Amino acid sequence: RRLRYRCTSAASCPIDQFADAVDAYEKAIAYKPNKEFTPIYLKKLAIAEEQRGNFDAAADAYEKINEDFQGSRLQQEAEKQAARLKGLSLN
Repeated sequence: RRLRYRCTSAASCPIDQFADAVDAYEKAIAYKPNKEFTPIYLKKLAIAEEQRGNFDAAADAYEKINEDFQGSRLQQEAEKQAARLKGLSLN
């Protein structure tokens, strides 16, 4: 089931259907969260939100990696991206 969400949303992004991608990533994140896949989906959600211009929502997704998935291999990148996006949302 998780794979289906991933394929749907990955296919959506290249053709600028980021709203569909956001919905699919949110479903994937909510479906049995775990340390292996959820941080990856949160990162993809953040990227899709940024493409939509939702910098605050993108920063929130990265912050969730930092708060809920400490020790994730994506944590350092998430910290950096969250700070960058907070700066963009101030403009």
